[in-house]
Amino acid sequence: MQQNATGRLKTIENRHREAIENAGLNPADFLFEAQLERARDSGFWGDDADVEFICRLADWSPSRYELIELLPLYYFADKHIRVMQGMSADRFSYPAVEFSVATEPQQLVTAYASSRRSAVVDPLVSGDAGGDSEVSPEVVEHESIVWMHAGLMNTLKVLTTHFARTFVAPAGDLPRFLNLVTGTESPREFLERLFQSRANLSGPRNHALKDAELLLMASVTFIAGHEVGHIYLGHTGVTKPLSPFVSLGNEMPTRQADEWAADGVGLTSLWDGMGIDHTWIAPLLFLALNSGWAASVADTDEPESMERVYDWVRRLVVLVRNLVINLFRNGFEPRRVEPILRCAPLVAGAVHEWVRLGGLTGKPNPRRGGINFDPFVYQAVKDVFNSLRRSGSA
Repeated sequence: MQQNATGRLKTIENRHREAIENAGLNPADFLFEAQLERARDSGFWGDDADVEFICRLADWSPSRYELIELLPLYYFADKHIRVMQGMSADRFSYPAVEFSVATEPQQLVTAYASSRRSAVVDPLVSGDAGGDSEVSPEVVEHESIVWMHAGLMNTLKVLTTHFARTFVAPAGDLPRFLNLVTGTESPREFLERLFQSRANLSGPRNHALKDAELLLMASVTFIAGHEVGHIYLGHTGVTKPLSPFVSLGNEMPTRQADEWAADGVGLTSLWDGMGIDHTWIAPLLFLALNSGWAASVADTDEPESMERVYDWVRRLVVLVRNLVINLFRNGFEPRRVEPILRCAPLVAGAVHEWVRLGGLTGKPNPRRGGINFDPFVYQAVKDVFNSLRRSGSA
């Protein structure tokens, strides 16, 4: 459980301390020991094995001020990505880069990767630095950090918990939910179910909804894997740029092509790190969340505003399309395709509309006067799957 370089530790810890002080709070109250004491007093972790594991993660963490409830998510996401990098060595030439995953304290609902080079003197390389000898830096460290905004982590908790309460809990568990969906259900019915209960987090950890925790872990793995993908693919400037592993077309804008390529790394992190049977819903939820948010603030008279919506929807469609095609091409995977074909259009369409209509914030309430359901996203995913079926790719 060894953690990464001290350069990243200093950068992350300084950022956390700065945010605490700027908020007028005492950094000592946010040290690991103080957080753990409060968690024990509240019953957040009552099991001795849980406490022991969290204490081990404190040594792994790049910051003494990291929020301890997020440490397991970051640790396992880091582990899943590194498993993917090892398993993918024969398929993709990902460079050997080091990175850390940490919380960016701002309440934005985004994540990003930052990288920088720092030259350091390594005495094992430079030799004796004494006397009049001139010593030049001989080693270049790449400091790469995946920053997960605090607002994003809170939103993911709400979304995955609400989805699990609405659809998974009544079915019993996630596999049963996927098996019960026939694909003929009305997307409006799915949307109405999402609006039947409030989107909130009650109780300290929602132990009863273990599948919510699975979806949260899968979401963090996909997003962190996406951001590490930007590092691998050279988008942050510390590695040599790599060509995308899928054909994106000559007319594809560079920014959009970069996002699609990074989504592929995020999906592979999920596939190799956690298995794809049920976790594929997590990136679907995340992309539908963002397309719904973009649509909720879009001005239909402003082309640029609407293009942001279409960008998110295109990313969603490309991701599920590539997922289905890759599963179908693997001789032992086609059985996993059918639940995706049945469920993905309904889930994506309903979550997009739920967010667009204010379900995540609780206002406005579309139950007054009925739900004005727009089938745009549902139909976009459905059309792609119908096309794959006609072509024999699914």
